[in-house]
Amino acid sequence: MNEGDVQFDPAAASGDELVELVVLHLEDRLTGPQRDRLNALLAEDPSNRDTFVAVCTHASLLASCVGIDEGVNENVEGLVGDGRGTVDSPTIDVFVDAAVQHPVGAAVQLPHQHNVELPHQLDLESQIPNPPFPLLTTTHYPLPADFVGSWAFACMVAAAIMGVAMLGLWAVKVTHHQHIATAPSKSVPSIKRPEFVFVGRITGLVDVKWSDDPRFLPPYGFAYVPLGGKYILDAGLMEITYDSGAKIILQGPCTYEVESTAGGYLSLGKLTARVEKRGEGRGARGEGSESNPQSLIPNPLFSVRTPTAIVTDLGTEFGVEVEADGTCEVHVLKGVVEAVSLGAEGPRPQRVQLRRGEARRYRPGNSQATVIPARQGEFEGIRIVRPKSRREQWLAHSQKLCKDPALVAYYTFQPVAGDDPSVLRNLSAAGSLLDGAVVGAEWVYGRVPGKFGLYFHGPNSGDKVVLPHEEQFSFTGAFSVAVWFRVSRLTTWNQPLVTKGDSSWRLQQSIKTNQLTFDTNGEGEELTNTTSGQTDVADYRWHLAVAVYESDGGGAQKRLYLDGRLDAEGKTSNRLNRNHEPVWLGSNSMWPNREFHGMIDEAAIFSRALSGAEVAAMFEAGSPAGARTREGG
Repeated sequence: MNEGDVQFDPAAASGDELVELVVLHLEDRLTGPQRDRLNALLAEDPSNRDTFVAVCTHASLLASCVGIDEGVNENVEGLVGDGRGTVDSPTIDVFVDAAVQHPVGAAVQLPHQHNVELPHQLDLESQIPNPPFPLLTTTHYPLPADFVGSWAFACMVAAAIMGVAMLGLWAVKVTHHQHIATAPSKSVPSIKRPEFVFVGRITGLVDVKWSDDPRFLPPYGFAYVPLGGKYILDAGLMEITYDSGAKIILQGPCTYEVESTAGGYLSLGKLTARVEKRGEGRGARGEGSESNPQSLIPNPLFSVRTPTAIVTDLGTEFGVEVEADGTCEVHVLKGVVEAVSLGAEGPRPQRVQLRRGEARRYRPGNSQATVIPARQGEFEGIRIVRPKSRREQWLAHSQKLCKDPALVAYYTFQPVAGDDPSVLRNLSAAGSLLDGAVVGAEWVYGRVPGKFGLYFHGPNSGDKVVLPHEEQFSFTGAFSVAVWFRVSRLTTWNQPLVTKGDSSWRLQQSIKTNQLTFDTNGEGEELTNTTSGQTDVADYRWHLAVAVYESDGGGAQKRLYLDGRLDAEGKTSNRLNRNHEPVWLGSNSMWPNREFHGMIDEAAIFSRALSGAEVAAMFEAGSPAGARTREGG
C-alpha cells in the first residue's frame, strides 16, 4: 500500500457515522439534515473525503461483480454495455485502456465469430472479439519463480483474500435491501420505490468544475446516472449517454436534472442533444420511456424541459440554452423537434415543429415564441473528442502496413472463425502461400484488448512457428524484421525470436545476457557479425524489436531498434549469406533445442529498410501502454 492510500474495512467501519452517511447517500436515502452533516464532515477533514472515495469505490467494485444484467455478452459488452454500478461511484470507462477484459498471457478459448478484416469505422464496444479457437492446453504463462516465492507475492495473495472477504461483508450490508430495478411506475407509492434506478452513464468530462454549493455532491468519475440525479457545472463539458442511445452534452455554467429514462430538466445553461432514430439506440427495446411521476416530460420520445418550454425530439440533433431568468432558446441542428411553450396564462400554449436551421425564443409569461436566427455553428462546435483506443490505433496502423508493397510476410496472430489453430495466417499480398505452421505453441491473449498471441514454452519444448518457402526470405539487399514479444526471463543462450537458421540472419537473445542481438553471416565469413542491444528485455513487459539491414555496396549498415528507439547499430563488409534454412518464429532450425520462452503476438518482414520514423510510428501505434518511448515516459 502506497503512502496516502486509504485502507477500508467495511466491517470495522460499519458503526462509524461517516460510513453510515455515505451508505445512505449511495442508497439515495439522505435526509436534509443528514446531507448537511455529511457535507460538514467532508469539508472539515481530508481523511473523511478519502473515506468517502474508498466507500464509493468498494460499492462500485461490488456492483461490477453482482450488477451485470442477464444475457450480457462475455466480452467487453458485459462490462460497459448493460452493467449497472452504484450512484455517483467510479466505473471503468470503455475509452480507458486500463479496462482490459482479458488477462494478458492467459490461455484462451478462441471465438467462433471473428474476422481479421480491419474495419474503417470502429465500434469501441463491439470490436473486441471472443477467442476464435478451442483451448489447446491448460498451461498459463507463468510468473517468474523468484517473484512467486517472494514476500511481495505473498502480500498480494493475502490482500486479494482480504479484499474478497471485505466485499462479502459489504454485500451483506448493501445488497440486503438494495435492488437494481427499472424505473418505478407512477402507481407505486414513493416509499416503496427501489432506491437505485439508472438511466445511463457519464461518458465524457472535459475541464469540468463542479458547483461548490454545499448541498450538491458531484459524481465520482464516469459514474452511472440515476433517475432524479442532478448535475451542477460551473464550467466545462459533461456528456451523458442514456440507455436509449440519446447523448447530451452539458456546457457549464449549467444545471440539469434527470427526470426520466428519456429526458431531463434544464434550468440553466446549454445542452446539445444527439438522438438516434427510434430503435437504433444501444438500449432501445421497443418499450416506452419510464419516468419520474413528477416530471412533465412525455414518455415516448426524448425530451428536455426548461422553465418556459418542452422540446421533444422526432429523430434529431438540437441545442437548448436557458438563461438565469428562464428565457429559453431552441436551435435545430438536424431533423425535426416539437417545441411547446410552458407557464403562461392567456392564449393556448403554442405547439410548433421546428426543422433544421430554425430557432425559437421562449420568455417567461409569454406563450408565443419569437422567431430568431439559428446559431447552429455555436452548438455544433460543442463536441467531446475522445482519443482512439489502443486497439483502434493498432488496427489502423496494421491496415496501413498491409498496403506496403515491400511487405513480404505479416502475422497479426488474429485468427478468422473456422481457421485451423495450427495455422498462423499471413496478411501480406502473398496470402496463404506464406501461412505459418504452429507447432506446440499455445494460443494466449495478446498485448491489447481483443488481441491474441502465442506462448512458447522454452528450451527443449519443440515450440515454433515454421514459415514455408524459405527462398522468399533469402534477401540479397535491404530487409527489416519486426516482432512484438514479452518475456520474464531468458532461461538459456541465444533464445530466438525470428531466425533463418544460424548462418544467414537472426534476431535473438544475446549470449549470457538479457539483451537482444541482430546477427548476420556474410558470404565466405566464418564468424558471425553481431549487433548487440544495450537494453534488458527480460522484464515481463511487451517490447517491439526491429532489425534493419540496409545494403551499401558490398556490405550493409545494421540497426537494432527497441521500443521505437535505436538500441544498437553496426556494419558488415560482406554480402549477406543465403542459406536454405526455413524461417522459424520462436526457434532456430539449426539449434532446435533453444526455443524461445515467452510470448509473441505480431511479426512482420519487409524487403526494404524501415526508417527510424517508421519504427517509432509502429511502436506508438502498437504499444499497450500508449504512445511513448522508453526514455520519453
